[in-house]
Amino acid sequence: MVRDCRRYDGRVVLRIDRGAPSDGNGVLYTADSSWRVRGGQAGAGTGNGNEFLPLIEGVYVQPVARTVEEIKHMNVEMSRVRSGRWRDRDVWIVGASSASDTTSPQFWVDKERDVVTRAILGVGRGPTLDIHLDGYVPAGKGWLATKVDMLAGGKPVQTEEYSDWKTDVDLPPSLLDLKTWTTAPHWAKGK
Repeated sequence: MVRDCRRYDGRVVLRIDRGAPSDGNGVLYTADSSWRVRGGQAGAGTGNGNEFLPLIEGVYVQPVARTVEEIKHMNVEMSRVRSGRWRDRDVWIVGASSASDTTSPQFWVDKERDVVTRAILGVGRGPTLDIHLDGYVPAGKGWLATKVDMLAGGKPVQTEEYSDWKTDVDLPPSLLDLKTWTTAPHWAKGK
């Protein structure tokens, strides 16, 4: 799987290639929409985006007001902020006013690194997820979570681990354009 997340056409987008890039299969996400691609042909867009993009990418590359707008549907009570600890690090917890609140929509931010380390969110129509972002490593001018665990009811439902990642790779905007999904120069193809 190949992933690229960056701004394109004024929005933060995430491209995920499934299988060999030459097969032309994958998905393109924004915070509120997605397009599935099969054999280089994009299907109709849906109103189901990658809800995490504003918290893991958008907040770092766009105005804060836009990020706040993009996470409104998460129903995080932004006026509730408290200090706490997570994985032996000091964090800000946004959305919960007490340690006993483990069900309100909330996200946790490492005070030193300014990265989201945990989120408790009702995502889409599914169950409430407890999302843990771990294994942070320095990447370019920021940090990259190399492991993401999603739990529902305390049980793992999805784990993502990233390796062989690169930063500061010059990628053409056409790589994130559905019309040029298979013809754009692709770094994984060696073009």
